[in-house]
Formats: sequence, C-alpha cells, structure tokens
Amino acid sequence: MTDVGGGVQTGIGQLGVNPNALGTTAAGVPTAVADLGTGVSGLGTSLATNTAGTPLSGATGAAGGLVNNVGQLTTNTGNGLAQNLQTGALSGVTMPATGVVTPVVAQVQGVTQNVGGATGLGAPVSGLLNQVGTGVSSAGTQLTSSTPALAGLGTTVTDTGQAVSKTGVLVVPASTTTTSTASNSGGISAGAGASASPTGGLISGLQGTVSGLTSVTAGLAIQKPKSQ
Repeated sequence: MTDVGGGVQTGIGQLGVNPNALGTTAAGVPTAVADLGTGVSGLGTSLATNTAGTPLSGATGAAGGLVNNVGQLTTNTGNGLAQNLQTGALSGVTMPATGVVTPVVAQVQGVTQNVGGATGLGAPVSGLLNQVGTGVSSAGTQLTSSTPALAGLGTTVTDTGQAVSKTGVLVVPASTTTTSTASNSGGISAGAGASASPTGGLISGLQGTVSGLTSVTAGLAIQKPKSQ
C-alpha cells in the first residue's frame, strides 16, 4: 500500500511538474506487487532453511524452493511492468495522456476556486473542512495514546483528518499563481497553460490532500516477512 500511495503522491500529486504523472501513478501498483513477491520469496527461503536437517527437509526444501521461485517471478514481473510504465513502451501512452489531463485538471481547479470566491463560500467551507479534519486528527491521536494496541488505526485516523483539512484549499482562490506550459510527446499545443502553485506543483491543495492520503495508506501498509 505504501508503494501505491507513493505512486499517487509523486504521480498525479505532481501534475504539471511530472511529464509522466499517470505512468508514475500506475507504476505504484506493480511495484507493490513486486514487493509482495519479495515477501513470498522470503517465506520460501525461511521454509527451506528452518526445516533443513529434519526428516521432512526433502519435501519442505523442494516446496520452499518452489515458493521462492514464484516470489522471484512475481517480483521481476512487477518491477518490469513498473519500469515499462515509466520509461518503456507504455510510457508512450501514459505521457501523452498526462499532457491531456493536466490542463483539464487545472481548469477544474480554477472553476472550484472561482466559484468559492464568487459565492463567498470558499473561505467558510475551507474553514469547516479544516475544523472537521482537525477534530478527526485529534481523535486519532487520542486513540493512539490511549490504546497502544490500536496505534496503527489511530495513525490512519489522524492522517485521514489531515487530508480532510488540506482539501479545503481547493475551494479558496489562490492569492498567487504562476503559469507553466504543459507539453510532452503527445503534442499539447504551446498555448495550453496549466495553473501551477509557486512551489511548482499543479495544485498545491491537491498535493496536500494526496500527501495526507499517502500517509493513510502507509498506516495500512502490510509488513513483508523477513527472510532468514
């Protein structure tokens, strides 16, 4: 889950900066599969090692070797697909698609911010989301401190609250923006500009939200077994 969250954060969370944001996002899934394969390989190795010298070593050794091979195949396949999505043949599809999506997302952000500013609801809604998020984060922190056994769940709740708080930025007109031209091999026209935050990202509020959600997935991450 951490790999998937990281892919989202460095992918769509960096629209306007990462020319292959969609490829990076998609690559998070096979990367997670590759990590799962590494864990499976560890199980196979452990099985063969821990039963060596026992009457069952012949059977368990063979089974462990088979499991290890399956894990390695899974890892290699996942890593290969992830690489293909980012720099290989499939990037020829994901990069042009990123160029198409980037200005569209920028326009959507502009609409939500303009509506928030024109109606006067932007600041109140943002404030409400911030209060709700702060409350949820506080509940998660209390759960973590009061019940150590549920610390993982508490951290997840806390990070969810932080993500909600940061979402409010999307309805508040940005005070300062810069303009960057989105271009890639897909041939996005030179005049297609994308609103970018001063720090370089396409949507600072979205990046904050994605970052918070990435932390949520990290809190739910599955620990891989260690090989012996």
